[in-house]
Amino acid sequence: MATICVFKLKPNRWQYFQEIADLQAEGRPYVRGFRRVVEETVTAFNERITAARVRVVGENIKVDVYPTAVAIKMAQEQGLDLVEISPNADPPVCKVIDYSKFKYEQKKKQKEIKANAQKTVVKENQIWAQYR
Repeated sequence: MATICVFKLKPNRWQYFQEIADLQAEGRPYVRGFRRVVEETVTAFNERITAARVRVVGENIKVDVYPTAVAIKMAQEQGLDLVEISPNADPPVCKVIDYSKFKYEQKKKQKEIKANAQKTVVKENQIWAQYR
């Protein structure tokens, strides 16, 4: 998971520049100003998959456990990418699909979830009774 670090300008400029130097030494990006921290999950694909063996699913592929190198080769023969779908499974589940299409579908799902979450509206009614 890649995280972009954001922090506010401190009164002591030396501390500010020291934090920038520390982030650069760690190889982490930084953004100046008052922005939200952006956390973006990066899905492993092709050579970025670290597992030795993966379960491969997809169209025109026999669902089975393959060594990672063989699975990547199978995906490249079809002109597609090997994308890690479930990294916590044993063995990890990978799908043969175009990576840009996969990212598009993920963004679309997130947008739909966000739209459905905003539709929750609480209505309040007050009832007044008059006694005579």
